[in-house]
Amino acid sequence: MSRQHQAIYESVSRRKVLQTSNDGVVPVSDIVVVCQDGSFNFTTITDAVNAAPRSSNGSNGYFLIYVTAGVYQEYVSIGKNQTYLMMIGDGINQTVITGNHSFDDGWTTFNSSTFCEYKILPSSFKKG
Repeated sequence: MSRQHQAIYESVSRRKVLQTSNDGVVPVSDIVVVCQDGSFNFTTITDAVNAAPRSSNGSNGYFLIYVTAGVYQEYVSIGKNQTYLMMIGDGINQTVITGNHSFDDGWTTFNSSTFCEYKILPSSFKKG
């Protein structure tokens, strides 16, 4: 793990967002950082999620996506086979993920969420 990734991991670990062991440390296999100004790995959350491994068994830990402060106007779909994926932001009212899909604009309730697990659905559930 690079020094930069280690610093991010240690910062996140101190928050004790999720405890999986007695020492409160969450095992992490890899870290990517999303920052809108392009100074880190990705500029969008969707690109970071797309880079996450598929069909992970979690034996090496979670794939951590750290999202820096900002307002992210996007719709994030996480693949059904993308497991052991963890996302952490800079905090309430710091990292905001938002969208504007609504029923009035022709979106179903199912398809209006900002985050979703992607599945293949019958055509009657798809927008169109």
